[in-house]
Amino acid sequence: MKHTINKDISALLIAILLMTISIITQITNYAILNHKHYIGFVLIIISTILYFKKKQLYVYIFVITIVFGIVNLIDLFYWNVSISISNIIMFNPIFLTLLIIFLASSQKEIHKIFPKNEPTAKIAENTKLVKQYEVKFKLKSEEELKNIADLNSAYVHEAKIASTNILLNKSHTS
Repeated sequence: MKHTINKDISALLIAILLMTISIITQITNYAILNHKHYIGFVLIIISTILYFKKKQLYVYIFVITIVFGIVNLIDLFYWNVSISISNIIMFNPIFLTLLIIFLASSQKEIHKIFPKNEPTAKIAENTKLVKQYEVKFKLKSEEELKNIADLNSAYVHEAKIASTNILLNKSHTS
């Protein structure tokens, strides 16, 4: 199995870079790391492994990691950056930036996990076809419309619906 590195890894690489800077800074005795950092490091290492082994699970774990970071449950960088809104809501802008980069660079992976709602698109397409058939069949006689609307006729489903709609409209206007 061939593993390729795409632009969708950019947020993870930035997180690894921040983690590496923190570790180097800690080794040089400049920074003190705590449990939040170590938990963050473990989650980033797990995310990195999953990126190459199981990409779908990587997306879930990395998003959870980022959300934990946004709400200050974990940290990656030795310098804790937090923005507080009225002393109630605190969030980490570093992780918020990582989230934006991740969402922008991982569209394909996100759409694989959370596909667009296909039934809605199909309904809209069918409605459009019904309207087209209604315009096409508008001048047909009542007998022709009944033949089209017949369940055993060779017409497509949308054509049958259109002819039934026209018949109903004619019966309401008469």
